[in-house]
Amino acid sequence: MNKLKTISSLILSTLFFPFAAALQQSGGPLIAYTPIGGSNETKWGIGNNDNITVTLKMRAEGEAATYVSFPTSIEIESGKFVYIPIKVTLPKNETLLGENITGSMYALLEGKSGSQVVINLQAKKSITIIPYESAVEVNQQAEGTNPLSGFFGMATVKNNFIIIISAVVVAFAGIALYLTKFRKKEVKK
Repeated sequence: MNKLKTISSLILSTLFFPFAAALQQSGGPLIAYTPIGGSNETKWGIGNNDNITVTLKMRAEGEAATYVSFPTSIEIESGKFVYIPIKVTLPKNETLLGENITGSMYALLEGKSGSQVVINLQAKKSITIIPYESAVEVNQQAEGTNPLSGFFGMATVKNNFIIIISAVVVAFAGIALYLTKFRKKEVKK
């Protein structure tokens, strides 16, 4: 009986795991090289692999929140991946040279209200602002500012079928291995 519970929980968790998350994001932190008295822009890539359009509420925290501006909410259609522009502006009288300004960006997908259980889904991204004097040339293509950086395992609605099939194959391989070990123990007795 205990083995049956183990096998059934493996199957159920494997079948429902691909549906556990509706948001995806580009990898790596957001890094913005910004001149004192000037501005720069970085982009946060977020994808929606849910089958409905979602609205995300955006916010920033930490010291960097003082210097960033961005849309307070953003709508992402089903199966789309968008880049949210985050503008960084440093005042001219700022004496932040030599110090990185850090913080966090958040994108909140609120659950449906009115039910007994409301599940909110939130994505978090670290942001680092690196101030420099405007006369200094800096490479603007730091990790996190290139839209293609950090894509690791980016899955969309189109290839969720592959994820599901892979998960089922792994589950059945695990069950077969488990049953093989159990059968060998019975034969030895």
